[in-house]
Amino acid sequence: MRMINQLPPAQRQQAMEALRQVQSQQRQAASEASRLSEELSEPRPADTARPAVEPDTSDAEPRAEPGSSLIINMTPRSGLTAAERTQIETDAALRAVQGSHFYELDESGALQLPGLPDVPLRGLTADAIVDRLGAEPALAPFDITVTILQTEVSGAAALKPFGYDIFEATGADFDPVLSGPVPADFVLGTGDIVRVQLYGNVNNTYELEVSRDGSLNLPELGPMNVSGLRFSEFRNDIEQRVQQMLIGTQVSVTMGALRTIRVFVLGDVNRPGSYVVSSLATISSALYRSGGISDVGTLRDIQLKRQGSLVARFDLYDLLLEGDTSDDVQPPAGRCHLRTAHRHDDRRRRRSAAAGHLRDQARPDTGRGNPPGRRLVGRGLSGRQHARAHRRQPPAACVERESRQ
Repeated sequence: MRMINQLPPAQRQQAMEALRQVQSQQRQAASEASRLSEELSEPRPADTARPAVEPDTSDAEPRAEPGSSLIINMTPRSGLTAAERTQIETDAALRAVQGSHFYELDESGALQLPGLPDVPLRGLTADAIVDRLGAEPALAPFDITVTILQTEVSGAAALKPFGYDIFEATGADFDPVLSGPVPADFVLGTGDIVRVQLYGNVNNTYELEVSRDGSLNLPELGPMNVSGLRFSEFRNDIEQRVQQMLIGTQVSVTMGALRTIRVFVLGDVNRPGSYVVSSLATISSALYRSGGISDVGTLRDIQLKRQGSLVARFDLYDLLLEGDTSDDVQPPAGRCHLRTAHRHDDRRRRRSAAAGHLRDQARPDTGRGNPPGRRLVGRGLSGRQHARAHRRQPPAACVERESRQ
């Protein structure tokens, strides 16, 4: 501006008009840039309403996976020399792969050719498999075509193993309910809390703990050994003592806090180890805490041991098929071991027991009242017992994992 003021009046007026035109053009350019910026920042309705296009995988080319089935055809290439044809005719491995054959990939996705090294094909398409096999020096004399079969599992292999999914159900819980009354066959042990209420001529309420030596010291009745007694037996004993020693007094006996038990779950389970469970817990409760029986374990032979001695043997089929929980016992006081057998060991044990039963219990048929063709009958088994034994078998649609072997 200082330079413009030093100009003559006529030149000064021309310079001022030129400056005003330049400033006007700059303002218009800035306004246009601001408008374009606002338009670009606003979302367009057409873009927001347009649905997302998902990739179409219906025509995707199949790829080889572990267990995939392949049809591979190998034919000698045209133009082979006499030496190459002689090599194919004299080599047993090349003669074995020549022609069209069915192959199934192993668990790692590799192709096992007789007499030749394994060829990994996992994740490859049919064309890629052709190139991979063509890169093998031993297969260079062949023209190769590959077809990946789309197969579905059927028959016995498609059946779901029976009983193993009971531990996989969402929300399933085998833990006992601790807020309700204890069952009559509950066995008392060290650490259990017993509540005794006396009313009548004597009014007192006691909350006593079973001591380490298994005794309970009642102030009005004296000490008594309760470890190993069932709750029903203990209650009857207390009532008899009150009737004999406290005339005109009645008693109410309930259980308070219950002790815990350490159980070692071993064998073919998903999470073997040591678990602390309630004294109301059963064999099935401990199995659930350990994640259930693994793929190689059997449901038919679950053993509960205490100090090396067998306490109980539980067959989960009794629970699954008939709802029978008579063998689903509570672990005794102290450290216990719960072990699941391997399905092969269980199968051998059952076969041996069945053979011994037939050898010891079978007798020749007398022919009286029996249909022809029946040679052996079980001694001491009634018709109802035979029917029950037949009914205990798993349904035809349910297959235990050991049948796969």
